[in-house]
Amino acid sequence: MRPTLARLVHIIPREALTVPKRKIIPRPIHSQEEFKQPTTFDLLLQQKEKAGESWPSNIRLERAVSKRELRPVRPELRVTLKKMLNTES
Repeated sequence: MRPTLARLVHIIPREALTVPKRKIIPRPIHSQEEFKQPTTFDLLLQQKEKAGESWPSNIRLERAVSKRELRPVRPELRVTLKKMLNTES
């Protein structure tokens, strides 16, 4: 025999349910603390500053420049600006 919809549905009275008064659950604390931790790039920059001249010359640290950041710059100056940003670090 196949179960019918009437057999599957069971109506529970509202008094039997415990509805929390607070509807919004706060965000877990650990995910908020993750934003405060330094990124890998920041840690590498700190190591580079500590090392000074002993930092290997073949390891360059460059921040990624997105197209969105360069959108307000005039097109003929974008290439020059990108080269300048890469030579800073």
